[in-house]
Amino acid sequence: MKLTAPLTLIFLFPAFISSLSVSSPTAGAHGIASSQIHISRPPNLTSIQPATDMANNPYIETLEMQLERFIASLKSFISWKRFDYENFQRSMSMLWQQLSHIRLQLEHTATLVQIEAEQFNYAERAFRLMLDATQSMVFFKNDHSLMQVLIYEIVQLNVQILQLNTSMGNVDPSVPGFDYLVSEVRKQLGFLKSVLNFSKEKSDGLLFVFNLEYDKARSSVLVLESYLPMQKRL
Repeated sequence: MKLTAPLTLIFLFPAFISSLSVSSPTAGAHGIASSQIHISRPPNLTSIQPATDMANNPYIETLEMQLERFIASLKSFISWKRFDYENFQRSMSMLWQQLSHIRLQLEHTATLVQIEAEQFNYAERAFRLMLDATQSMVFFKNDHSLMQVLIYEIVQLNVQILQLNTSMGNVDPSVPGFDYLVSEVRKQLGFLKSVLNFSKEKSDGLLFVFNLEYDKARSSVLVLESYLPMQKRL
């Protein structure tokens, strides 16, 4: 008997899961073509102007504008079909330079606004989450055991959840189809857990990694669900 994934089109297992041969339930998926992402190189870090000069120059972006643009750049690698970690990996150095450029400006700002500090902290956390996810997905992408595929998928899901946050890192209920998307995230998380529970393949090390990612995703889902109408919560 085979389990089939929940009726969700926005979350797809990689194509290679369909080739798994295990005694536990498996699911197939369609491959997704990646798109090219282009991010402009940040200004030379050695030519940064003092914050007081920048504040008087109408042609230079404010810190808030730079942070908004940086977070938008991060989200450009994420869709509900997949996290395009390949293109993110190619752009990591450039993104890190942009983040370092913003950090340097914050350090030279005489009157730091709390909102800017919080937004920077979120941008840095999101970048590091995507960096860690990329390393995990690169490591597991060519492996064919069920547990490794499940880790790949749940790591990707944790990145995809970033789409439901504002640029401050707060839940954004104004995202189109928010209620539906939260429901689908919940279903996908439950599906991954159920496949693991049915699997006879158990590795203590891999199970530990999966559970870490599962707990992270579950915590996010609980927060997201608190923004749903009462009748849609579990």
